[in-house]
Amino acid sequence: DHPYKVAFGEDGSFMALIEYANKRETPELPPEYSQNARDFANLCMLKDPSQRPRPTVMVNEGDPDSSHPFITDHAPCGPEEVLGWLKAR
Repeated sequence: DHPYKVAFGEDGSFMALIEYANKRETPELPPEYSQNARDFANLCMLKDPSQRPRPTVMVNEGDPDSSHPFITDHAPCGPEEVLGWLKAR
């Protein structure tokens, strides 16, 4: 049994996952998420790798203020706050 039956039926293989990802429209986060969160997720899920920003552009550890706005918005958050978000979902 696998958790992807809705998308793949009985075939939950890796190849089915790849075929699904290549042939389907990339999902977007719903509007209740912030614009920065939606933009971050959309950039991470661009199908063409040459169009995706490098990870060091999205999260710049050397200069956090130049990271993607979603990261800079949440940089002051500690592990306890992130854990609270995860438990709320």
